[in-house]
Amino acid sequence: MDGTATFKFKVGKNAENEMHLYVMSCGGAVDAELTLKGEVVIPRKIIYGYERFRVMNPARGQRYVLRVMASNSEELRRIKAVEVLATTRPAVKFPLPELPSEPQVHEYDSMRKCDSVTVGWVRSPDPQVARYCVFAREDKRKELETRRPNQCALDSKLKNTSDFAMMHCQDRIPEDNRSVITQTIGNLKHGRSYIVQVTVTKSRGKTLSYDLLQAQTKPVCA
Repeated sequence: MDGTATFKFKVGKNAENEMHLYVMSCGGAVDAELTLKGEVVIPRKIIYGYERFRVMNPARGQRYVLRVMASNSEELRRIKAVEVLATTRPAVKFPLPELPSEPQVHEYDSMRKCDSVTVGWVRSPDPQVARYCVFAREDKRKELETRRPNQCALDSKLKNTSDFAMMHCQDRIPEDNRSVITQTIGNLKHGRSYIVQVTVTKSRGKTLSYDLLQAQTKPVCA
């Protein structure tokens, strides 16, 4: 990528009433803008890692233009690749799960112990979600550089990482209507800082991560 990349998508004449697209930047932040015949459809927006967009009632038979630009020269040096996808059949063609509008993971401070922390997150609105996983690894520097995770090739990166202090996965229960899912992370060391990562996997699809959380265990066991 030399600073700007242009992608064109032609909407079929028998397309459905929604067009879904995503932009995933590997390493650095990018700006993205969608236009149709020179008119702005989605205004230019900075994207840190991953963003999903919807276009209602796309113009059938017309060609949309997506421009992806490095935010600045420093971000350009960080970007290793940019992945994009557009489809008017999101139910069957969109490989990634849908994250909630606020993909933060929160710690329940009142439930913090010397050997465990309890966290919660808003469940995905995607009915095709198959599994959630929670990972915790010790943050020896005690300073989280960014809360936005690198979403690129997340499945393989998690599979090849061996320094997790804890990993727990739970399958989605169809009749579970909780708006917030909670998980206690145990067997931790006292007085330590941990980075907690929650991921969501789509059935027969790929994985995305919620924002990262820095959590701290109590220094002394009562």
